[in-house]
Amino acid sequence: MKLWAVCIIAFPLLWLSPSLVMSQEELPFWRTKPRLLKKILQQRKVVVSVDTDSGDPVSSKVRVVGVGAVHVPLAFAKEQVMLFEELPKVSSFFKKVVHRPKKREVYFFIKALGYQMRFVQEYKWSQQKDGRAQMDWRVKSGQLAGMVGHYRFRKVTEKQTEIALWANLDRQSLPLPTFLLGFTLEVIAEKTAQKMRSFIEDKYRKSHAARKTNVEK
Repeated sequence: MKLWAVCIIAFPLLWLSPSLVMSQEELPFWRTKPRLLKKILQQRKVVVSVDTDSGDPVSSKVRVVGVGAVHVPLAFAKEQVMLFEELPKVSSFFKKVVHRPKKREVYFFIKALGYQMRFVQEYKWSQQKDGRAQMDWRVKSGQLAGMVGHYRFRKVTEKQTEIALWANLDRQSLPLPTFLLGFTLEVIAEKTAQKMRSFIEDKYRKSHAARKTNVEK
């Protein structure tokens, strides 16, 4: 549940257009709510929403939307998101992560709340311009096969980046009981995202301090 972390190789239909990867708001809901946006950008609030269709539980959809702001430049945030194999350092949920950059795919083995998942994600950068970037991804095999989504990066200031996640999947591909969806999943995702933010910001502070020391020498 990597609010800013969890990845894709090219499948023809997937790459036709970013808009075909999954439906999304033209204007994200948090930008229509000034108070909420202020909390995200100034008070370090992480927002995660997990919605399920109310129809047949076998065929219902699960939609995850999350957003938070990290105090690092956009380029640094993008660079860190690509360091998939460091995820086990961020959270004990990630038991094994193998990145195959030439294939643009990542293998994940995750354990949480007594459940475990193994799957492979493909990823591709679809947009990188005007202070914005987007990584599209899809789970190609494993227990979350068919899950699609993307990460969006937006430059807020020179040293602050908004990172948002959209993801859609079939309820039947999620090996979790119904009672763990919704609030429970939102809390897990929020806590993981907060850990990742701290990890990224700490790395930026250390790298910035190292560069400053080298300059002074």
